[in-house]
Amino acid sequence: MASELIVETFPSEHSRYQLSQDFKTQFPSLYSIVGLSRRWDPGTILKACFYGGSEAVNRRISTVAKLWLDGVNLSFDFIDDDGKLRDCNVPDVEKESQIRIGFSCRGSWALLGTEATDPTIGSAPTCAAPAQTVNLSKVQVANVNESSFNRDVLHELGHVLGFYHEHMRCDAEYDSAEMVSWLKQNLNMTEEEIGRQFYLPSQASDRYGSAIAMSDKIDTKSIEFYSMPAIFFKRREASPCYVSPLPVTLSDQDRAAAQKAYPFDAAQIVALRDELKQGLEAIQLQITSSVAAIALADSIFSGRLSAEIRSDGMAETQQPQDSSTNLKLDDVRAVQNRTLADLRAAEALLKTRLGR
Repeated sequence: MASELIVETFPSEHSRYQLSQDFKTQFPSLYSIVGLSRRWDPGTILKACFYGGSEAVNRRISTVAKLWLDGVNLSFDFIDDDGKLRDCNVPDVEKESQIRIGFSCRGSWALLGTEATDPTIGSAPTCAAPAQTVNLSKVQVANVNESSFNRDVLHELGHVLGFYHEHMRCDAEYDSAEMVSWLKQNLNMTEEEIGRQFYLPSQASDRYGSAIAMSDKIDTKSIEFYSMPAIFFKRREASPCYVSPLPVTLSDQDRAAAQKAYPFDAAQIVALRDELKQGLEAIQLQITSSVAAIALADSIFSGRLSAEIRSDGMAETQQPQDSSTNLKLDDVRAVQNRTLADLRAAEALLKTRLGR
Protein backbone atom coordinates (compact mmCIF):
# COMPACT_ATOMS: atom_id res chain seq x y z
CA MET A 1 0.00 0.00 0.00
CA ALA A 2 1.63 3.23 -1.12
CA SER A 3 1.10 6.58 0.53
CA GLU A 4 0.70 9.92 -1.20
CA LEU A 5 2.51 12.65 0.71
CA ILE A 6 1.42 16.16 -0.18
CA VAL A 7 2.69 18.92 2.10
CA GLU A 8 1.80 22.58 2.25
CA THR A 9 4.32 25.02 0.83
CA PHE A 10 4.18 27.96 3.21
CA PRO A 11 5.99 31.26 2.51
CA SER A 12 8.83 31.43 5.01
CA GLU A 13 8.01 35.00 6.01
CA HIS A 14 4.73 33.81 7.53
CA SER A 15 6.63 31.70 10.08
CA ARG A 16 6.72 34.76 12.33
CA TYR A 17 3.30 33.94 13.68
CA GLN A 18 4.65 30.78 15.33
CA LEU A 19 5.43 31.01 19.03
CA SER A 20 9.00 29.91 19.70
CA GLN A 21 9.82 26.26 20.25
CA ASP A 22 10.99 27.12 23.78
CA PHE A 23 7.50 28.30 24.68
CA LYS A 24 5.79 25.30 23.07
CA THR A 25 8.13 22.88 24.83
CA GLN A 26 7.89 24.43 28.29
CA PHE A 27 4.21 25.37 28.31
CA PRO A 28 2.30 22.99 26.01
CA SER A 29 -0.98 23.49 27.87
CA LEU A 30 -0.68 27.27 27.54
CA TYR A 31 0.19 26.90 23.88
CA SER A 32 -3.06 25.02 23.35
CA ILE A 33 -4.97 27.89 24.94
CA VAL A 34 -3.19 30.38 22.73
CA GLY A 35 -4.26 28.21 19.80
CA LEU A 36 -7.83 28.34 21.08
CA SER A 37 -7.71 32.11 20.74
CA ARG A 38 -7.26 31.71 16.98
CA ARG A 39 -10.84 30.57 16.56
CA TRP A 40 -13.39 33.05 15.31
CA ASP A 41 -16.25 34.03 17.58
CA PRO A 42 -19.28 31.79 17.01
CA GLY A 43 -21.76 33.53 14.74
CA THR A 44 -19.08 35.39 12.75
CA ILE A 45 -19.78 36.02 9.07
CA LEU A 46 -16.44 35.74 7.27
CA LYS A 47 -16.25 37.80 4.10
CA ALA A 48 -14.14 36.18 1.39
CA CYS A 49 -12.64 37.54 -1.81
CA PHE A 50 -10.43 36.33 -4.67
CA TYR A 51 -7.28 37.68 -6.31
CA GLY A 52 -7.97 36.70 -9.91
CA GLY A 53 -8.76 33.15 -10.91
CA SER A 54 -11.50 32.02 -13.24
CA GLU A 55 -15.14 32.72 -12.39
CA ALA A 56 -16.06 29.04 -12.70
CA VAL A 57 -13.26 27.79 -10.45
CA ASN A 58 -13.85 30.49 -7.84
CA ARG A 59 -17.55 29.67 -7.63
CA ARG A 60 -16.64 26.03 -7.25
CA ILE A 61 -14.28 26.93 -4.39
CA SER A 62 -17.05 28.86 -2.64
CA THR A 63 -19.40 25.89 -2.96
CA VAL A 64 -16.91 23.31 -1.66
CA ALA A 65 -15.80 25.55 1.22
CA LYS A 66 -19.34 25.66 2.59
CA LEU A 67 -19.31 21.89 3.13
CA TRP A 68 -17.62 22.72 6.45
CA LEU A 69 -20.61 24.70 7.69
CA ASP A 70 -23.37 22.13 8.22
CA GLY A 71 -24.57 22.69 11.80
CA VAL A 72 -21.76 25.19 12.39
CA ASN A 73 -22.37 28.68 13.84
CA LEU A 74 -20.13 30.41 11.31
CA SER A 75 -20.71 31.67 7.75
CA PHE A 76 -18.68 32.31 4.60
CA ASP A 77 -19.84 35.24 2.46
CA PHE A 78 -18.29 35.21 -1.02
CA ILE A 79 -20.86 37.42 -2.79
CA ASP A 80 -20.93 41.22 -2.97
CA ASP A 81 -24.02 43.46 -3.05
CA ASP A 82 -24.25 43.08 -6.83
CA GLY A 83 -24.40 39.29 -6.64
CA LYS A 84 -20.83 38.85 -7.88
CA LEU A 85 -17.89 37.09 -6.28
CA ARG A 86 -15.84 39.57 -4.25
CA ASP A 87 -12.71 40.86 -5.96
CA CYS A 88 -9.78 41.34 -3.56
CA ASN A 89 -8.14 43.71 -6.03
CA VAL A 90 -10.69 46.35 -5.04
CA PRO A 91 -8.98 48.10 -2.06
CA ASP A 92 -12.05 48.38 0.17
CA VAL A 93 -13.00 44.76 -0.53
CA GLU A 94 -9.52 43.54 0.33
CA LYS A 95 -9.55 45.51 3.58
CA GLU A 96 -12.93 44.26 4.77
CA SER A 97 -12.47 40.59 3.82
CA GLN A 98 -11.09 38.20 6.44
CA ILE A 99 -10.50 35.44 3.86
CA ARG A 100 -8.36 36.57 0.93
CA ILE A 101 -7.76 33.76 -1.55
CA GLY A 102 -4.95 33.91 -4.09
CA PHE A 103 -3.33 31.57 -6.58
CA SER A 104 0.06 33.14 -7.32
CA CYS A 105 2.23 31.48 -4.67
CA ARG A 106 3.61 27.97 -4.88
CA GLY A 107 1.48 25.17 -3.47
CA SER A 108 -1.38 25.40 -0.99
CA TRP A 109 -1.50 26.97 2.47
CA ALA A 110 -3.70 29.05 4.76
CA LEU A 111 -3.30 31.15 7.86
CA LEU A 112 -4.85 29.70 10.99
CA GLY A 113 -8.20 31.23 11.94
CA THR A 114 -7.95 34.79 13.24
CA GLU A 115 -4.32 35.05 12.15
CA ALA A 116 -5.88 36.50 9.01
CA THR A 117 -6.71 39.67 10.96
CA ASP A 118 -3.50 39.83 13.02
CA PRO A 119 -1.32 42.75 11.83
CA THR A 120 1.76 41.29 13.57
CA ILE A 121 1.88 38.35 11.17
CA GLY A 122 2.92 40.40 8.20
CA SER A 123 2.38 39.82 4.52
CA ALA A 124 3.64 37.40 1.91
CA PRO A 125 5.86 39.64 -0.26
CA THR A 126 6.88 36.73 -2.49
CA CYS A 127 3.27 36.39 -3.64
CA ALA A 128 1.70 38.59 -6.31
CA ALA A 129 -0.98 39.39 -3.72
CA PRO A 130 0.99 40.00 -0.49
CA ALA A 131 -2.14 40.34 1.69
CA GLN A 132 -3.61 36.97 0.77
CA THR A 133 -4.43 34.61 3.64
CA VAL A 134 -5.09 31.45 1.58
CA ASN A 135 -3.22 30.10 -1.45
CA LEU A 136 -4.83 27.52 -3.75
CA SER A 137 -2.61 27.48 -6.84
CA LYS A 138 -3.18 23.80 -7.62
CA VAL A 139 -6.96 24.07 -8.04
CA GLN A 140 -6.59 26.44 -11.00
CA VAL A 141 -4.87 23.73 -13.06
CA ALA A 142 -7.13 22.85 -16.00
CA ASN A 143 -7.02 19.07 -15.57
CA VAL A 144 -7.26 18.89 -11.77
CA ASN A 145 -9.60 16.06 -10.77
CA GLU A 146 -12.57 16.54 -8.46
CA SER A 147 -11.03 14.64 -5.52
CA SER A 148 -7.83 16.69 -5.56
CA PHE A 149 -9.79 19.92 -5.95
CA ASN A 150 -12.07 19.15 -3.01
CA ARG A 151 -9.15 17.94 -0.89
CA ASP A 152 -7.19 21.16 -1.37
CA VAL A 153 -10.11 23.48 -0.71
CA LEU A 154 -11.47 21.61 2.32
CA HIS A 155 -8.02 21.14 3.87
CA GLU A 156 -7.10 24.82 3.65
CA LEU A 157 -10.53 26.06 4.71
CA GLY A 158 -10.19 23.81 7.75
CA HIS A 159 -7.16 25.90 8.69
CA VAL A 160 -9.28 29.02 8.12
CA LEU A 161 -11.69 27.64 10.73
CA GLY A 162 -8.74 27.27 13.11
CA PHE A 163 -7.83 23.59 12.82
CA TYR A 164 -4.27 22.31 12.94
CA HIS A 165 -3.13 19.18 11.11
CA GLU A 166 -4.64 16.04 12.61
CA HIS A 167 -1.51 13.96 11.89
CA MET A 168 0.40 16.10 14.40
CA ARG A 169 -1.14 13.84 17.03
CA CYS A 170 1.01 11.02 15.60
CA ASP A 171 4.21 12.44 17.09
CA ALA A 172 4.62 9.45 19.44
CA GLU A 173 4.56 7.17 16.39
CA TYR A 174 7.20 9.04 14.41
CA ASP A 175 10.64 7.68 13.67
CA SER A 176 11.86 11.25 13.84
CA ALA A 177 15.38 10.68 12.53
CA GLU A 178 14.15 8.83 9.45
CA MET A 179 11.28 11.23 8.84
CA VAL A 180 13.34 14.41 9.12
CA SER A 181 16.08 12.96 6.93
CA TRP A 182 13.56 11.91 4.25
CA LEU A 183 11.80 15.29 4.22
CA LYS A 184 15.08 17.18 3.97
CA GLN A 185 16.41 15.00 1.16
CA ASN A 186 13.23 14.53 -0.87
CA LEU A 187 11.29 17.75 -0.30
CA ASN A 188 14.14 20.08 0.70
CA MET A 189 12.24 21.06 3.85
CA THR A 190 13.95 22.89 6.70
CA GLU A 191 13.62 21.72 10.30
CA GLU A 192 11.39 24.73 10.98
CA GLU A 193 9.05 23.74 8.14
CA ILE A 194 9.00 20.14 9.33
CA GLY A 195 8.19 21.21 12.87
CA ARG A 196 5.40 23.47 11.66
CA GLN A 197 3.71 20.77 9.60
CA PHE A 198 4.33 17.57 11.53
CA TYR A 199 4.80 18.37 15.23
CA LEU A 200 2.69 20.02 17.88
CA PRO A 201 2.50 19.62 21.68
CA SER A 202 -0.10 16.94 22.34
CA GLN A 203 -2.47 19.15 24.30
CA ALA A 204 -2.57 21.66 21.48
CA SER A 205 -3.27 19.01 18.86
CA ASP A 206 -5.95 17.48 21.08
CA ARG A 207 -7.53 20.92 21.25
CA TYR A 208 -7.46 21.59 17.55
CA GLY A 209 -7.36 18.27 15.77
CA SER A 210 -10.54 16.33 15.14
CA ALA A 211 -10.15 15.00 18.69
CA ILE A 212 -12.05 18.11 19.73
CA ALA A 213 -15.04 15.99 18.74
CA MET A 214 -16.08 12.91 20.67
CA SER A 215 -13.06 10.61 20.47
CA ASP A 216 -9.52 10.44 21.79
CA LYS A 217 -8.49 8.37 18.78
CA ILE A 218 -6.43 9.90 15.99
CA ASP A 219 -8.75 10.55 13.07
CA THR A 220 -6.87 9.18 10.07
CA LYS A 221 -9.90 9.98 7.89
CA SER A 222 -9.69 13.68 8.71
CA ILE A 223 -9.26 16.10 5.82
CA GLU A 224 -6.44 17.59 7.93
CA PHE A 225 -4.49 14.30 7.94
CA TYR A 226 -1.46 13.65 5.73
CA SER A 227 -0.93 10.23 4.19
CA MET A 228 2.75 9.57 4.99
CA PRO A 229 5.37 6.99 3.94
CA ALA A 230 5.80 4.00 6.27
CA ILE A 231 9.41 5.02 6.91
CA PHE A 232 8.09 7.96 8.96
CA PHE A 233 6.90 5.59 11.69
CA LYS A 234 8.75 3.40 14.18
CA ARG A 235 6.30 0.57 13.47
CA ARG A 236 6.32 1.23 9.73
CA GLU A 237 3.18 -0.21 8.05
CA ALA A 238 1.89 -1.47 11.42
CA SER A 239 1.50 2.08 12.74
CA PRO A 240 -2.11 3.26 13.12
CA CYS A 241 -0.94 6.52 11.53
CA TYR A 242 0.10 4.81 8.31
CA VAL A 243 -2.85 5.17 5.96
CA SER A 244 -3.54 5.35 2.25
CA PRO A 245 -5.02 6.86 0.22
CA LEU A 246 -5.06 10.53 1.15
CA PRO A 247 -8.38 11.66 2.71
CA VAL A 248 -10.31 13.75 0.18
CA THR A 249 -13.48 14.66 2.07
CA LEU A 250 -14.60 15.66 5.56
CA SER A 251 -14.71 12.88 8.13
CA ASP A 252 -17.46 12.49 10.71
CA GLN A 253 -15.05 13.80 13.34
CA ASP A 254 -14.19 16.82 11.19
CA ARG A 255 -17.86 17.75 11.09
CA ALA A 256 -18.34 17.13 14.81
CA ALA A 257 -15.21 19.15 15.59
CA ALA A 258 -16.43 22.16 13.62
CA GLN A 259 -19.82 21.99 15.33
CA LYS A 260 -18.18 21.85 18.75
CA ALA A 261 -15.78 24.67 17.93
CA TYR A 262 -18.62 26.92 16.72
CA PRO A 263 -21.72 26.08 18.77
CA PHE A 264 -25.13 27.71 18.65
CA ASP A 265 -25.87 26.93 22.30
CA ALA A 266 -25.38 30.03 24.49
CA ALA A 267 -23.97 28.06 27.43
CA GLN A 268 -21.35 26.43 25.21
CA ILE A 269 -20.34 29.81 23.80
CA VAL A 270 -19.88 31.16 27.35
CA ALA A 271 -17.78 28.09 28.21
CA LEU A 272 -15.43 28.79 25.30
CA ARG A 273 -14.94 32.36 26.50
CA ASP A 274 -14.33 31.18 30.07
CA GLU A 275 -11.60 28.92 28.74
CA LEU A 276 -9.88 31.93 27.21
CA LYS A 277 -10.12 33.77 30.54
CA GLN A 278 -8.53 30.82 32.34
CA GLY A 279 -5.78 30.76 29.75
CA LEU A 280 -5.08 34.46 30.27
CA GLU A 281 -4.83 33.99 34.04
CA ALA A 282 -2.44 31.05 33.60
CA ILE A 283 -0.22 33.00 31.22
CA GLN A 284 -0.11 35.99 33.57
CA LEU A 285 1.09 33.72 36.38
CA GLN A 286 3.81 32.40 34.09
CA ILE A 287 4.83 35.97 33.24
CA THR A 288 5.26 36.74 36.95
CA SER A 289 7.44 33.65 37.40
CA SER A 290 9.43 34.43 34.27
CA VAL A 291 10.15 38.00 35.39
CA ALA A 292 11.37 36.70 38.76
CA ALA A 293 13.64 34.17 37.04
CA ILE A 294 15.13 36.86 34.82
CA ALA A 295 15.73 39.11 37.84
CA LEU A 296 17.64 36.26 39.47
CA ALA A 297 19.69 35.77 36.31
CA ASP A 298 20.43 39.50 36.22
CA SER A 299 21.78 39.36 39.76
CA ILE A 300 24.01 36.46 38.75
CA PHE A 301 25.38 38.23 35.70
CA SER A 302 25.95 41.49 37.57
CA GLY A 303 28.25 39.71 40.01
CA ARG A 304 26.00 40.16 43.05
CA LEU A 305 25.53 36.41 43.21
CA SER A 306 27.73 33.62 41.90
CA ALA A 307 25.56 30.64 41.14
CA GLU A 308 25.15 27.46 39.20
CA ILE A 309 21.75 26.94 37.60
CA ARG A 310 20.40 23.59 38.73
CA SER A 311 18.04 21.42 36.70
CA ASP A 312 15.10 22.59 38.81
CA GLY A 313 15.70 26.21 37.76
CA MET A 314 16.81 27.38 41.24
CA ALA A 315 20.20 28.81 42.12
CA GLU A 316 22.74 27.90 44.78
CA THR A 317 25.82 29.93 45.77
CA GLN A 318 29.10 28.68 44.29
CA GLN A 319 32.70 29.72 43.88
CA PRO A 320 33.57 32.01 40.93
CA GLN A 321 32.71 30.36 37.64
CA ASP A 322 34.84 29.54 34.66
CA SER A 323 34.02 30.63 31.10
CA SER A 324 32.05 27.46 30.32
CA THR A 325 29.68 28.15 33.23
CA ASN A 326 29.22 31.74 32.08
CA LEU A 327 28.33 30.42 28.64
CA LYS A 328 25.72 28.15 30.23
CA LEU A 329 24.22 31.13 32.05
CA ASP A 330 24.15 33.10 28.79
CA ASP A 331 22.17 30.30 27.19
CA VAL A 332 19.73 30.12 30.10
CA ARG A 333 19.19 33.86 30.04
CA ALA A 334 18.56 33.85 26.28
CA VAL A 335 15.91 31.16 26.69
CA GLN A 336 14.32 33.09 29.57
CA ASN A 337 14.12 36.27 27.50
CA ARG A 338 12.60 34.48 24.50
CA THR A 339 10.08 32.73 26.73
CA LEU A 340 9.05 36.00 28.39
CA ALA A 341 8.61 37.66 25.00
CA ASP A 342 6.39 34.79 23.86
CA LEU A 343 4.37 34.89 27.07
CA ARG A 344 3.75 38.62 26.63
CA ALA A 345 2.74 38.06 23.00
CA ALA A 346 0.33 35.34 24.11
CA GLU A 347 -1.07 37.61 26.82
CA ALA A 348 -1.67 40.41 24.30
CA LEU A 349 -3.37 37.99 21.92
CA LEU A 350 -5.74 36.69 24.57
CA LYS A 351 -6.53 40.20 25.82
CA THR A 352 -7.44 41.20 22.29
CA ARG A 353 -9.72 38.19 21.91
CA LEU A 354 -11.38 39.01 25.23
CA GLY A 355 -11.77 42.69 24.37
CA ARG A 356 -9.53 43.91 27.18
